This record gives sequence, C-alpha cells and structure tokens, in this order.
Amino acid sequence: CTLAVATELKSLGYNELTYHYYDKNGKLEYLEFPDEYNRSDQTIAVPTMYEALDWLFDKGVSIQILNRPNKKWHVMIYDVPKERLETEGDNVWYPHVVENEDRIVAINQALLLYLVQKTKF
Repeated sequence: CTLAVATELKSLGYNELTYHYYDKNGKLEYLEFPDEYNRSDQTIAVPTMYEALDWLFDKGVSIQILNRPNKKWHVMIYDVPKERLETEGDNVWYPHVVENEDRIVAINQALLLYLVQKTKF
C-alpha cells in the first residue's frame, strides 16, 4: 500500500502484523519478523494489498476488481452488505469507482478515495 493508504488505514484502526512499515520520514522499511507497527506514533504499518482488502472485507466493505474489455481495471469499493448485493445486483450504486490500466494503481486509488471519506467502522 502507498503511504497515503497506509496512513488512512492506521487512522481507522488497522493494527495487524506486517513485515513492512513507513518510518517517521516516510521511508519504507522491511523487517524479517512481523510486528504491529501502528502501535507506535513513529511508524505506520504497510499491509500487502491482499491484507488491506481482507481487513476491509472483515469490516463489511465490499470490493470488486474487474478487468474491462477496454484493458482497464475497474475497482469498486462500497459499504453494502453482501446480502443486498446478492438480492439487488446491478441496482446497487457504487460510490467509489476507479479505472486505470495498472491494476495496483487502480486499487490504491480506489482505496484512498474510499478511506479518506471514511471516519470510523
């Protein structure tokens, strides 16, 4: 995750074990053993993309990542219970949608767009 995404995750309570962290100067660091880097005000935990998405999913956030025919990745993030998605399908409004040719860039942009508008879980 980018520094901006990791910072937003920390502000929302993300404090899982990670191998990577940003130091107080924004430098990405790596250690051989994971730790809860968000416990300190000097470091910011950097989860993998999968770990961040999994954590959000556990909080009830739905995420769809699609590869469109135009060769762009379409990422949708929304607070809609899975049951509602199954019953309403295409009638659900997706407020956080990003398209980009690079999948990782699209996911980071969508995460940041979603997280900066979120105040708590």
